[in-house]
Amino acid sequence: ADLGTVSNMTDVSVDAAEAAKNRLARLEAAAAGERPLPEPTYTDFESFRAKAMKRSQAYTMAAERSRKQSEAAQRSVRLDWLRQGHAGHLEDFTSVLHEELHGIQAQEAEQQAECDECNECDLVGTGGTGSADR
Repeated sequence: ADLGTVSNMTDVSVDAAEAAKNRLARLEAAAAGERPLPEPTYTDFESFRAKAMKRSQAYTMAAERSRKQSEAAQRSVRLDWLRQGHAGHLEDFTSVLHEELHGIQAQEAEQQAECDECNECDLVGTGGTGSADR
């Protein structure tokens, strides 16, 4: 055997061993349910930016469409209410809902204030987690 051929065989064997280790690591990761991170498919920043902007515009249009549909539904409810002859009672109906909403908001603000007090105690170093006394 020629010296160049022997050294070339060792290089091939090192590369083969490295490839086997990589393959084994991929197979073990796949068996464990882990997926390797995807390779970036966009090498051109401008095309990536254009695609991201298109998605953003699509989301914005969908959000706007949803907002318009909810506004139309609210108008429809009001119009139906008025058509049924309850023109003077709409304010009474909505005032009850507004009172309920304000009550819920006040309760949430109260709970947030209690939570903030507990967090302040934690910052001082009382050793509690803030949720142990609830």
